[in-house]
Amino acid sequence: MSVTALPIGDDCARRWKDKPYRETLVLGDGRRVTLRPLDTSDGAALYRFFFSSLSFRARLLRFHGAINHLPPSALHEMTTQVPSRHVALAALPATPDGLPRLLAEARYVVQDDGEAEFAVSVADPWQGQGLGRALVQRLIAHAGAHGIPVLHGVAVPGNERLFRLMESLGAELRDQGAEVSVRLTV
Repeated sequence: MSVTALPIGDDCARRWKDKPYRETLVLGDGRRVTLRPLDTSDGAALYRFFFSSLSFRARLLRFHGAINHLPPSALHEMTTQVPSRHVALAALPATPDGLPRLLAEARYVVQDDGEAEFAVSVADPWQGQGLGRALVQRLIAHAGAHGIPVLHGVAVPGNERLFRLMESLGAELRDQGAEVSVRLTV
């Protein structure tokens, strides 16, 4: 199951310019999720996402090692955005209590060379529904609209779901032994 494919280009880039950016996706199974930027008020929700919604294996794949805690300073940095340098998106369901519960997050951070390092993670029960693809497509559109030529990252070997997604988006994968480099030309 997957969400409807999003055209990469001007239409997608225009969505990012809507203030405030919010987008509703309907997944293949009919569930609705909202995409929106993370902000500094999302620190506790992001912490719960990493340590309650992601399995140990998913955290290992996301952080390239076993972590059981993130300090408040790291959470603050991960939720503070500067549109020209750091972009972070969250996927959330509609919840009756109105409290944010993250299902997925994706981000990029522009490096000194003008390229951007990206990361994406999806809560275990929501994997395989198209959220990772939707988030990465939106990062690609945002990067392209801001003149960023390449999104790159590294992944732990064995992250086959991510590798299939990246290959389907035209990324170059390069096995480097302890990690696999991923390079997406925008």
